[in-house]
Amino acid sequence: LRNKNVKVLVSRQFGKNIKLINKYFIPILIYEESPEQAGKILYKYIDWIKDELNDKETGFKLFTIKNGILKSKL
Repeated sequence: LRNKNVKVLVSRQFGKNIKLINKYFIPILIYEESPEQAGKILYKYIDWIKDELNDKETGFKLFTIKNGILKSKL
């Protein structure tokens, strides 16, 4: 994925490898099931995601999107 210039991983669940994932990608945990709704929600918070990309190159924080957005350190 890094070779394809992927910078963000979106999932409904991450396993114990999340600490490895956040070294190279911004992990986003989203509770929405519909891809269309998930896309709309991600677009709503796109500036937060861009800020995280601009702040650092590795060791990204976990974004949890449910009723709002929570950015937390792993």
